[in-house]
Amino acid sequence: MSLYHENFVWPLDMPGLKKLVLCYVAREARLKSSEVSLTIREIAFRCGMSDSAVRTYLKELEQASLLTRLPGPGKTVVYRVNLGEAACSA
Repeated sequence: MSLYHENFVWPLDMPGLKKLVLCYVAREARLKSSEVSLTIREIAFRCGMSDSAVRTYLKELEQASLLTRLPGPGKTVVYRVNLGEAACSA
């Protein structure tokens, strides 16, 4: 878990539910790798949303280059959070 990544989410100007999805993914990301392995269903359950809403928000976040989707085992997807990259590598 990384509250470090979550701190970069709050100042972003975006709709609340999309921000909630990004915030959850960012919070679960590992500090050093900025990666997290999650299912759509898990994100939807934790954020109190439908699977389809989460899919929509994740696609929008990918298009905005805030997340990178990597293949994972089974139905799991690995997401790399692209927040605070400069600070992480410094």
